[in-house]
Amino acid sequence: MLAALEAELSLLLTHLRDAAPCDESPRATRGSLAAQPVVVALTGIGKVAAALTAATLIERHRPRAVLFTGLAGSLSPRLRVGDVVIARRFIQHDLDASPLFPRFEVPLTGLAWFEADPAWSERMFEAAVRAVASLDADARAALAALGAGEPRVSPGNVATGDVFVTSGAARDAVRARVPEADCVEMEGAAVAQVCHARGLPFAACRVISDAADDSAPADFQAFITRVESRVTSAVLLGAFAAPS
Repeated sequence: MLAALEAELSLLLTHLRDAAPCDESPRATRGSLAAQPVVVALTGIGKVAAALTAATLIERHRPRAVLFTGLAGSLSPRLRVGDVVIARRFIQHDLDASPLFPRFEVPLTGLAWFEADPAWSERMFEAAVRAVASLDADARAALAALGAGEPRVSPGNVATGDVFVTSGAARDAVRARVPEADCVEMEGAAVAQVCHARGLPFAACRVISDAADDSAPADFQAFITRVESRVTSAVLLGAFAAPS
């Protein structure tokens, strides 16, 4: 179970039984959820950091699946702040090895889009529906202060790039390059590529924090603590505890 920021994992870590730091990585914790072993790890921000963490932990712990949670900016008018996106597939919007390879295609893979695992995505979707329905009063107050309504859960295509999209012009440029994308973030497609190479199921959940422009919450950390971490922790707990 991976996330880019420490605050995104702090709540989930409180649910681990027999939690202990992994000796080889100070940013990873082993423990158990639903009587099954798990490793919860901080990747850091960006494609390289996420791919490095994922590849290292896969080699050392041999997981049966990799799950990622975090924030994303909306690229779609149907997605509002607080909405939850369960990734359907991933693309690197800033990758261009043309003319040697088609734009967005990862060289030597034949792929531009990497698919999320259907079974784990369904488990995360069902858990997300339960999570938003049971949000506590503080989370709902935080959303109301941002003018957000009742969060909705939907599948979506994720665009990943090594840039934090914070202007309307930058958002529109991503939209123009990848019109199929519903939201934008900085890690998902990189981890999806690693999992594809290792033959592992991968699924991801993203909470919409802004419209990928200058409207991001003034207190980003508060949004993570009061809304996003509560939703994504519940999603991971619910998905992992669901019967296989």
